[in-house]
Amino acid sequence: MGLLEAVFDSTNYSILILEAIYHGADNIEDYGVLMANRAVVEMLHGNNPVGHRYTEFFPGVIEAGIFHILNQVMKTGEPADFEQEYRGDNIDGYFRIIAKKVDEFLIITFEDITERKKAEQQLKQTLASVELQNKIFAHAESIANLGTWMWNPNTNEAHYSDNMFLLFGMQPQEVNPDFTNIPQFIHPEDRARVLQLANDLTESKEHGKIEYRIIRKDGELRTFYNLVKLIINEKGERIFIGTTQDITGQKKVEEEIIKQHNILKQAEELAGAGSWEYNVITKEFLWSDGMYELFKIKKGSLVAPAIYLEHAIEQDKSIAEKIVSAIVQNPEPFEETLRIDPGARIRTLKIKGAPLKNDKGEIEKILGVDIDITIAQQYEERVMELNKSLVTMNKELSYLNSELKNFTSIAANNYSETLRLLYISLELIVTNDARNLSNSGRANLRRAQAAIQKMKLLTDDINKYLQLYDLGINKTLIDPNVILQDLLNNMKTKIDEARATIELSRLPFLPADPLLFSFLMNNLIDNAIKFRKLIVAPVIKIKYSHADELNTVPKALRDTEYIIISVSDNGIGFKEEDAEKILELFSRLENGKGHYKGSGIGLAVCKKIMDMHGGFIVAEGQPAQGASVYCYFPVN
Repeated sequence: MGLLEAVFDSTNYSILILEAIYHGADNIEDYGVLMANRAVVEMLHGNNPVGHRYTEFFPGVIEAGIFHILNQVMKTGEPADFEQEYRGDNIDGYFRIIAKKVDEFLIITFEDITERKKAEQQLKQTLASVELQNKIFAHAESIANLGTWMWNPNTNEAHYSDNMFLLFGMQPQEVNPDFTNIPQFIHPEDRARVLQLANDLTESKEHGKIEYRIIRKDGELRTFYNLVKLIINEKGERIFIGTTQDITGQKKVEEEIIKQHNILKQAEELAGAGSWEYNVITKEFLWSDGMYELFKIKKGSLVAPAIYLEHAIEQDKSIAEKIVSAIVQNPEPFEETLRIDPGARIRTLKIKGAPLKNDKGEIEKILGVDIDITIAQQYEERVMELNKSLVTMNKELSYLNSELKNFTSIAANNYSETLRLLYISLELIVTNDARNLSNSGRANLRRAQAAIQKMKLLTDDINKYLQLYDLGINKTLIDPNVILQDLLNNMKTKIDEARATIELSRLPFLPADPLLFSFLMNNLIDNAIKFRKLIVAPVIKIKYSHADELNTVPKALRDTEYIIISVSDNGIGFKEEDAEKILELFSRLENGKGHYKGSGIGLAVCKKIMDMHGGFIVAEGQPAQGASVYCYFPVN
């Protein structure tokens, strides 16, 4: 036994030989310690467990589950090799425990692996940190549209980050990261420049940068920007590391900025304007190209707000002082008109400025625009002069129109009265002196009376047309059905005598003058009865339709809704080429034997009424097929 103990004491492992203590036939309640080597005694701080129970010196084995494992080894005979953390009993650390049954004894070896475990945990933490950093770097590359790479020109060995492959439209590691694979993606027009840079780097250059286009695997054209730097590895080899950034979006933004700058420049040239900004903090006064053109100063020259004072004409110096004060001393919104003398000719500028504030409400800049209104001002003065002349002429015209209306009204009334007296006088002659007249004399008198009746009819119609000017218009939302019903009741005798049928559809409310609408419908219905066929009873249809917009119709207002009232008949109709003519004053249709009865004013009155409503009227017809008149009422 002494030799065995000596062997056990020579090892750094802790070794115990245990004997099971049974409670009953199969229940192990503890173990007796038959032997413990020097390492165990040192672990127990000089206490030797031999002759004592195992759990007396290691009570924590039950809670840690070690006791259960030892029991399984004793029952099954299968050895156990496991790692276990043990804390308590003045023992603190990680142990590798090997338990093996030999005959009826249990041999246990302990190896303190605390330092190894700490090293493993440290390694895991390091690897996790590296993995996290790699993930962060990969995400950063993705966000920045960036890829990183390494190239050894001596071996042509290369390494690409995953995002580098994605930039080229490939999956990570889809192809061998060999520099020879890259040129196939470079745009043919840029390939020579890229290869020249690669050649310069291999020979002498230590860094470089280049912008070029590539055609991705999916055919999409992208723009890349490369930065390259030389490092020397531990073998003394030249290694190039670099970044490749997809700047396609940035290039588009730059192109758009240039485009907008050109547009602004052209707009300033067309408008004779310039824009500026004044930095309240740095006192920097920046001008657009248009400002230099307005003041006839060399582009790029340094300027300050005081330039308004330097170029203002003497009479406007006080205005220039207000402008400078509003920009430099008391930043506030302003709008002033200033005349300057840039050397060639005096110009009039309209100058507007407004403060720009940051998130804290502090004024950072004053933004402004100067507009050359010299020509506009000249035109404005000319327009004012013309307006004065126009006002004077309008007054004279209004006076003349008033005089003309009075003259026409008086003349028409006197003329009508003269015709009436003349007709009565002729009638008295025919009645009282008929026996003294020859047949031809009586016939001439009757013809004279008929002519007088026509003249009276024409005079009455002219008066009706002139009355429209006196009436004016008062548009309201009317119910046309009520007005038409009253009108048809008043026209019942005329309708019955003509054996006419009126087909009236239910009409919608519409904006119109009720009196003028009644005149309109009266003339249209009367016209339809007048121009009926001799042997066919007239049928007159009154309907409506609706149009959201009539932008293709020359007479219509743009983007305007219309309610269309139509009056159609089955009368004699008219030729298509007469559609516009019949709406004119004194226009009458011919029937082959001369003109139809009437003055030719009825439809002209209708056209005038529709003009007063802001609408228009359209006539359509075919000879012997009837006619239709459409009245377009704007809803707005």
